[in-house]
Amino acid sequence: MGKEPHNINGPYSVPGSVGKSKWRSRYNLRLLLVLMLMVAIPWSAVAIAFHWYRTPNTADGFRDRALQLAKCRKYRLAIEDYSKALEMYPKYHKESRSLCEFGRAGSYLELGDNVSAITYISKTIEMEPQNPDNYVVRATGYSRLGKWHKALEDWNKRLELIPGDTLALSMRARVLCELNDYEGALADYHALRQSHPSDAKYVYGCGYVYFEQADYPSAIEEFNSAITMNPKYADAYFARGHARFRLGETQAASADREKACTLEPSLRKKGYFMEDN
Repeated sequence: MGKEPHNINGPYSVPGSVGKSKWRSRYNLRLLLVLMLMVAIPWSAVAIAFHWYRTPNTADGFRDRALQLAKCRKYRLAIEDYSKALEMYPKYHKESRSLCEFGRAGSYLELGDNVSAITYISKTIEMEPQNPDNYVVRATGYSRLGKWHKALEDWNKRLELIPGDTLALSMRARVLCELNDYEGALADYHALRQSHPSDAKYVYGCGYVYFEQADYPSAIEEFNSAITMNPKYADAYFARGHARFRLGETQAASADREKACTLEPSLRKKGYFMEDN
């Protein structure tokens, strides 16, 4: 018996097999449609489909799906899954429960529901008081609500856990400005300048503190330094123009504002000329 000839067209093109040929055509069409959808449909839609068609039956499953949904910015769906996972986890699963509470609080924060974010992250802090990331979420929520003293407490707590932390120092400096503790804010910015000597934003921060104190010459000096370090620093040009405007140097202020808006067009929505008239 002779060797069967090799079919170079594949298993779905056997001569005389009309049914298989039609099946192959439909198969290829479906494959093409799937590939087209994979390109056209945004990943957020894929996340929603994953949410509805892959319902977990374990706490870990709900937790893992919530993490993926949060990555796709589907925060409300993520909150639902975090909540379901928390209902299923036993009380002694402290690490898993803490992770879910943290994720739920973070999702509320992303949605702008600061009160809920503070409520849930406080539960996480009760379980893990030594986790410095918990205080970032709560401090951010307090700051958005204008509760500056409480925000300050949380940034201080993070600094106790991570001495010299860049994020905590920079955010605490802003909070101290809101509390009119300009000396403390400058101390934090100077500490950041020492640890990050090539980073212009901390020089800008010092200028901002001087501006808040109405010490416009000192503010301009700091903004000049920030611009020298980063000639494309739009915020520094804008702030320097604002300080110059306060000193009555309107022509120089206009030039700075135009430079800032050229570098960052969104700054055109802000106008210190109008606010001071």
